[in-house]
Amino acid sequence: MYIVGFKEAARFYLNKFSWGHSFLELNGELLDKYASCKDGKEVIEVQTLYIKEEQEKLAHNKNVDMLPPSSSSDDDS
Repeated sequence: MYIVGFKEAARFYLNKFSWGHSFLELNGELLDKYASCKDGKEVIEVQTLYIKEEQEKLAHNKNVDMLPPSSSSDDDS
């Protein structure tokens, strides 16, 4: 409903669920991008770009988590 222009109706029905407001907060930016698409092809393009960006973020975060600690035991004295 949201992406075809019935944002208020989508909010109304999502508010029936305890997590409904969170759904729109978490996904609002992407839903707005989908809503701006003029056809299904553009939706797929937006989706593909979003997935690529999220995979890049995940790969970056995994690399950051694998870095050794920045302090050594000599720093504790």
